[in-house]
Amino acid sequence: MNENFIEVDKSKWSRAQEFENFSKAPCSFSVTAEIDITNLYAYSKQSGKKLYPLLVAVSAQAINSRKEFRYHEFLESGRFGYFEVLHPIVFQLNKNSNDTKALVAEYDRDLNRQLDNIDSVRRQYEDIDGYMPQEHRPINAVNISCVPWLKFTDLSFSLTYGAKYYFPILTFGKFTKQDGKVVIPLSVFANHAVNDGYHVAMLFADIEERIKSLTIK
Repeated sequence: MNENFIEVDKSKWSRAQEFENFSKAPCSFSVTAEIDITNLYAYSKQSGKKLYPLLVAVSAQAINSRKEFRYHEFLESGRFGYFEVLHPIVFQLNKNSNDTKALVAEYDRDLNRQLDNIDSVRRQYEDIDGYMPQEHRPINAVNISCVPWLKFTDLSFSLTYGAKYYFPILTFGKFTKQDGKVVIPLSVFANHAVNDGYHVAMLFADIEERIKSLTIK
């Protein structure tokens, strides 16, 4: 998996002042909104592909198109910069319990190859219980989960290490059909040191636009 990291000189970084301000007074935030997945739902039905992996694949494309969501700081060395890519973390229930396992699937910008990667890793570990069964888990991985049993209007995280956690966390909820559309709640956790409301709003818009652009035969 691609783990290439590009260092950033903070003294020359355009966001240095905002980063310093929100690092002195650590601030993270979550935004929850409904997005229109009508086209993705139809694509899922037409293609026979499951909805959650499709949500993961499209979200991973949107995240990887935006450098502001790929920043990272190595706490031991203090090296700061961004990864070339973030690999999606997908979740599935363990066979012998209702606990989940978190699996890293290699990122691919091609939708079908990304779906294949997700399916491959889920099949590989479907009979192995445990939260993180993979021997090697790259640092550059982004949580994209789904709670399909619950329609929520707000969701937030409390991270003890949140001040230095710069990757977003995406959580989808239960989809519903409204006025001829299929909508789903999406919550995005972000660190204010590297992301503003604008960046999160553009991420929502990007995900929706990618969904609308899918071709249904």
